[in-house]
Amino acid sequence: MKNDVLIYPYDSSFAPILRSNNFIDKFNEIHLCSLNGSGLCGKDASIADGGSALNLVVKKDFDALLSIVDTVIFTEVDSYIDFEWSLYPKIKMAIDAHKKIINLAPLSPQIREELRINSIENEVLFEDYSNNPDSTIDEINCREGILNINTPVIVVMGLSNSTGKFTTQINIKKQLEESGYKISMIGSRSYCEFLGYHSFPNFMTERKFDDVEKIFLFNKYIKNIEKSENPDVIVICIPGGIVPYDNKIHNNFGITAFLVSQAVVPDASVLCLFHEDFTAKYLELIGNTVKYRFGFEIDAYNISNRQIDWVEMVNAKPEKVRSSTINIKLIDKTIEKVNSLTTVPIYNLLSDKGDLTEMLINKLSENSNSVVF
Repeated sequence: MKNDVLIYPYDSSFAPILRSNNFIDKFNEIHLCSLNGSGLCGKDASIADGGSALNLVVKKDFDALLSIVDTVIFTEVDSYIDFEWSLYPKIKMAIDAHKKIINLAPLSPQIREELRINSIENEVLFEDYSNNPDSTIDEINCREGILNINTPVIVVMGLSNSTGKFTTQINIKKQLEESGYKISMIGSRSYCEFLGYHSFPNFMTERKFDDVEKIFLFNKYIKNIEKSENPDVIVICIPGGIVPYDNKIHNNFGITAFLVSQAVVPDASVLCLFHEDFTAKYLELIGNTVKYRFGFEIDAYNISNRQIDWVEMVNAKPEKVRSSTINIKLIDKTIEKVNSLTTVPIYNLLSDKGDLTEMLINKLSENSNSVVF
């Protein structure tokens, strides 16, 4: 029997999941609760990402909603929140109310262990996806070199965080599967196992491996997925950004993307961008950056529903890029203007009806090493 579920705190980071049929089909009734002051309460959930109506109203009374559901999903959010003040008490409350807990929010090891013990004492099922499974491959044999990946690979990258990579990867996977292809996907978030695919592996951020070892490890990791799952296509979404925003917000200097590009040669690539006032020179610069830094060309741009909040960036000098949500109609208008500035096709996946996926299939079909599409 399907359970009724409460999602807290709901914001733009969860909207792509809410638009996924794989998620919707798991539950009977879905209830959404956002943080006070989020500007979402009393509105349709689509206000979070600017997309089409979801026909679910966001509410603010957590206690009342808790009493009518069986399961609570605690989510990672876009904006900074004080965990001890806003999230921790709610998780404790849900455990005390004997609700099934699914946690996607980052937890410290100490808090994770405390909640695990508390849930056992209350005989509550506590599923924690905040720390993805250890996918380390013990054996590093550099002598065998980089292994060829015979399955077509699509890489999704972002100029920075919050550029819609997660939405892009979910939509590509969904549309390819609807076209009859078997997909293996490595997602950019730590809780992708909850959604039925692989999270980006832990060893790529562990200090015990140097960069050369990480390249060989990631190559072998993808090869193992190819052997065990036998997919038609592998989709890899790289966390973070490809270049620093400034001296403070460095996006790991694009090192993660570089390591992946040395481990696996993509057959097609998509770069996600903030919505901006684009120029031909700007797009050419981005294209050349990817080409000469990572060794492949961009096959498509996806314009996200996020636009940099320049006032906030200048005045607050935050730790990460601050952005605001814009309406998808504005993105479509921008694409109409920008298409003439570049030969690389530009898409808006929030209103795309499969054009990007069709382009990717055509691109993969051109590759003689690919399967027949």
